[in-house]
Amino acid sequence: PFSGPGERTEAEKEWNAWMAHVRIKVEHAFGGVVNTWSFLNAFWKQRVYSSPVGRYYRVAVLLTNALNCFRPNQVALAFDCPPPLIHEYFHD
Repeated sequence: PFSGPGERTEAEKEWNAWMAHVRIKVEHAFGGVVNTWSFLNAFWKQRVYSSPVGRYYRVAVLLTNALNCFRPNQVALAFDCPPPLIHEYFHD
């Protein structure tokens, strides 16, 4: 997005509005992962350098994507992008 001081052209304003619209949908996808796998939200149990938080999140995204193969999420529906079949997701 275009930021910083100064006036925006109409094209820049339209681009910022479109990017904000898309960003919200992507943020909803991140929220869907955290809401599906509640252990990711248990920040009081996760310790710096003791809990593999990044690994937990990557596994949660993998499993969420697998679930989305069976039932498309709102992001896939909003972008008119059907998910792959489950065997395509894991094998192709």
